[in-house]
Amino acid sequence: MRKYIVLLFIVVSASFVGVARIWQLGGTYVVDKSSPGGKYRAKIELRQEKSTGTRDRNEHLKITYFNRDRIIYVADWVNSDQFESPLRDRIETVEWVADNVLRIGRVRLDQPFDDELIVSNNTDESLQYLEVDYGKFQSFHVFDLAPRSQTTLRASPEFMPDHSSNYFLGYGGKTQTGREFHGTMEARQRASPADGPLNFKIRINTTDFR
Repeated sequence: MRKYIVLLFIVVSASFVGVARIWQLGGTYVVDKSSPGGKYRAKIELRQEKSTGTRDRNEHLKITYFNRDRIIYVADWVNSDQFESPLRDRIETVEWVADNVLRIGRVRLDQPFDDELIVSNNTDESLQYLEVDYGKFQSFHVFDLAPRSQTTLRASPEFMPDHSSNYFLGYGGKTQTGREFHGTMEARQRASPADGPLNFKIRINTTDFR
């Protein structure tokens, strides 16, 4: 087991070093990852562009999500502020944790446990996609969550040296018929890892649709 963890850390670290190195050279970093079953795909493009703010170069991050060859949705960010955290910190690791669930975020091997995010679709519609942002540097992307079903997300608490950790989340998405929904949740703030894991229950109801 120890050998496996060390090997995984080397692979993930090498991936992140690749991002950093390409960034230093002013290049474009592209990751294209398909789900285990091949139905879903995420294409991540991180590039440097002409500065429009206080950074030497703008960061432009674009993530396109696919169902086969059909685009599900596109997320696009531009960071021109030198005091904002680099966008590349958000894509240290890109992993399919289930055939229809993608996690994008930072490496989390040093964390004492996972927090639990339980997503329940309490409607009669299938959710085409659902995004859950847990803290600033971690997001989950769930595709085609069936009616009256649920999925459990294992999320990093991301404890910092001062013992602060994630305690809030935001979520949003769209049904197969195009109805949108979104919301936020907040739990207690932990003083240290001794306070244990958090458990969130994200319930999507028909009354949430807009």
